[in-house]
Amino acid sequence: MKGSHIVLPRVVSGSDALILQNTDGRAVFVLPYEEQYSLIGTTDIDFDENPESVAASPDEIEYLLDAVGRYLRIRSRVDDVVWTYAGVRALYDDDQTEARNVTRDYRLKLDTLSNGTAVLSVLGGKITTYRALSEDSLNKLAAFFPGTGDAWTKTAKLPGGELNAESFDAFCSQISRERPELPKNLLVCLARRHGGLTYDLLGDAKSSADLGTHIGHDLYEREVVYLMQHEWARLPDDILWRRTKAGLHLSRQERLRAEELLEELL
Repeated sequence: MKGSHIVLPRVVSGSDALILQNTDGRAVFVLPYEEQYSLIGTTDIDFDENPESVAASPDEIEYLLDAVGRYLRIRSRVDDVVWTYAGVRALYDDDQTEARNVTRDYRLKLDTLSNGTAVLSVLGGKITTYRALSEDSLNKLAAFFPGTGDAWTKTAKLPGGELNAESFDAFCSQISRERPELPKNLLVCLARRHGGLTYDLLGDAKSSADLGTHIGHDLYEREVVYLMQHEWARLPDDILWRRTKAGLHLSRQERLRAEELLEELL
């Protein structure tokens, strides 16, 4: 199943997220995004092509624009869309005739082999429920791993989630006081992307000069190297779009230059 999203200049002020009920019964989300944009999605259509070719189609873009225009006092056009992205997800086939009705839940199938080992097949699911899926998977396999302990991830923080501060704003103020020569807006951007791991990324950097080559906007060589070493970044798009959203804030010419610099680093 393919789901596509579009990004527009802010269509709703403030930090509220909207859920729009579309005419076909599906919900469309409008989310604050990268300070000056709105992220709008998603669609649900069958997809049986090569996943490497996945992209938002013109029909999907119009579908999302129509949904926004139906509720808000604006009429955005295709030319207003600053970025699109699409993904393919595997859903469990529960014999539904319409894509939007197919279950988003997962199914676990455990096959025990004659030699006493087992194969666990995971069918369907979504990344938003990966912790529950992981725990259910281990519960299924517990008999084969007698030393397995109880589930523990429900309250565990994600990497970078431990800020050692009362709030995110307090964390940003703390790191700004400790690194006064680094631009505060840069530190806020890094904190949004990496949370408590910002300290690991910065290392001994005290000023912008310590961060290496400036790639563009809030992206520097040091973060690129960190993303290569810790988050498997391999391509310019991994950096500009998948790990950061720096590409949104660059002009076409700036993006081309950034891609050239990244090619040299990657």
